[in-house]
This record gives sequence, C-alpha cells and structure tokens, in this order.
Amino acid sequence: MNCADVYIHVPFCRSKCAYCAFYSTTAVDETVIAAYLAKLERDLAGSEFSRPLQSLYLGGGTPSLLDDRQLRQLFRLLTRHLPLAETTEISIECNPETLTPEKCEHIGALCNRISLGVQSFQPCWRHKLGRQASQQNIFRAFAMFQALGIDNLNCDLIYGLRGQTADAWRRDLETALACGVRHLSCYALTPEENTLLGEAPETALDPERADELAAELWEQTGELLQAAGLPRYEISNYAAAGFRCRHNTRVWLGHPYRGFGPAAASFDGRQRFSQVESLAGWLDGAPPIPDPLPPARRWNELFAIQLRTTDGWNQESFDAVPLQEIHPCDWSVMQQKCEELLKCYPGTLEITADSIKLTEFGLQFWNSIAAELL
Repeated sequence: MNCADVYIHVPFCRSKCAYCAFYSTTAVDETVIAAYLAKLERDLAGSEFSRPLQSLYLGGGTPSLLDDRQLRQLFRLLTRHLPLAETTEISIECNPETLTPEKCEHIGALCNRISLGVQSFQPCWRHKLGRQASQQNIFRAFAMFQALGIDNLNCDLIYGLRGQTADAWRRDLETALACGVRHLSCYALTPEENTLLGEAPETALDPERADELAAELWEQTGELLQAAGLPRYEISNYAAAGFRCRHNTRVWLGHPYRGFGPAAASFDGRQRFSQVESLAGWLDGAPPIPDPLPPARRWNELFAIQLRTTDGWNQESFDAVPLQEIHPCDWSVMQQKCEELLKCYPGTLEITADSIKLTEFGLQFWNSIAAELL
C-alpha cells in the first residue's frame, strides 16, 4: 500500500472508561504484551513503504501503560521498520496516571505530539466517566512534557454530563489553556452501545434538553477557544496556528493510511478494512475484515467526513483525493448535490465556484447532512 500515514493500536488499559467504545483489554500481563510486540514487529517487517511517513499515531487503549522496557522495545521496532523522517508528526495518547519521568523521557525522545486523556479537570466528573487520574498526576504530566521542551500538547475533554453547568465547563476549558495546550479535542458525551455509560445513560444530559444544552456548550466552546487563539477547525477539534493534528487532517482528506494492531483500520485509497477486534484473534493471524462500499458511496463518505472541518472542500483538494485515480468524481456534480441539500437545510452550506463547506451554523447539522449524502 502506497501510504504515508500509519496508526498503531496499543489495546491495553488498566480499566475500561465508562464512555469508551474503542477496543481494548484489561487482561494485561508481561506475557501478553510480549506476544503483542512480537506480532506487531512481524507485521511491520512484512510491510513496505515507498516514502517517508507524514504521520505516525500511537493510540489505544493506553500506549503509556507499557512499562519503561516495553516502551523502549515498542519505539525500537517502530524506528527499525518505519521510514520516519525529521518532519514526521509522531503522536501518542497518554493517560496521566500511567506516566513517570522516565516514561516521559522515552516518549519525548521519539514523539513530538502528546495527547493527554484528561476528560475533565474536575474530580467529580472524572469519577462519573470512570477516569482514575488524580489532579496531582494530571498537572504533573503537563509539567513533565513541557520540561522536555514538548509544546505540541493536546488534551481531550468531554462535556454534556448531567448536572454539568456552563460555568463548570468553562473552568475545564480555562484550566486546559492554563496548562499550555496548543490543541483541544472536546467531545459531547454520547452513551454508546457496549459501554458502561450506555448501560447507565442517566449520567448524560437530561434527554428532554440534551440537544439544546449540547448546542449551548458547543457554541460556548467555540467562542472561548477562538478568543484564546485556538479556533475550531473541525466539529470537535480546536488548535492554535500550526498545531492541527496532521494525522487526522490527512485521513479526513482521503489519503491512504495503514493500521497495525487489533481493531486498527486501514484505507488503501479505495476500500477500508480493519483488523479483528480481538487480541487473541489478531495474535492468531485472523484475516482483516473488509468494509466494502461501491466507489460512488465511498466518495460520498469521504466528502461527508471532510465537511466536518471548517475548511470543507476546495476543488484542488477534491481533485487530489487518491480515489479519483480509480473512480473519478466531478466537482460540478458535488456542487449540484450540495445545492439541493441547501434547499432542504437553509443556511447550512457555503458554496462557491471552487469551495464547498458548512457554515458555523451548518456544522451543528452535520449528522443530518451526512445522512443525506450517504
């Protein structure tokens, strides 16, 4: 696969967060992690890359749950088998509770972008979400990475818990800014199937006012972070100039990417496929699971995903999508399709000769517009 972006799924967690629907396992011991690292190295060694990577993203799970020795082993096999360059953006997700000064040094020697899973700076909300990090360890984590000279820091926050006020949410945002973050991912709490929260949805906002309250907090987030120099660039993501997440930005634009590890997804420029959502199955060599879509529907999917961003599409980025080589799509056809959508959803789309994007108002209706496109 001719790709310049790689995702590594590290599926280990100390405990399962109440809101999390991503694949992970809490059955962690040295033998299991050793088997995971050995299989990961075999998979990487059997892959070919024709150019240096633009991005490498280590997600999970909790990559920082690995101990010092295991982290060093992981980083060695990544540098041995992947064509990393000085310009490659290398991101890693970390749980503040799992970090030590030694781990931070190992991480900082390879990674240049750190994503800290805080979810809330207020203990009462973290408890409801099933997060175990203490206040002390959260602030300590920021300080340790900043002491290493790493300023590309992201923080994940969640809003929309029942009882959470606009003032409480504002304090979370202001605390994140005071910690020196250059990127914020702010997600509305959504009870999903197969999660602890999905079995106890009373934690989420009052269902009678859920949409209204979520919209209020979303608008508050955009206004506060815009004023602080971190404008919204995607429905749930905000960044200072030069600090947008390169990995996600390229995925949204339809660039091919390769995923390694259980449940990791890949896209070859035409079709998407995922590794099995089972560590045991993945270790046994279970084949990838295809996500077959006709080319026209895949095009609509890619188009809808990029509409989540404030940039939307311009004709140059549209023409550069690799899928064009296999199934060309005409810019004027998408313009016409969006013109029809605009009749059904007035004020949601801004359409010019060479660009199509959702308005600030329209971003709040992305789900409805995406459903129409798909």
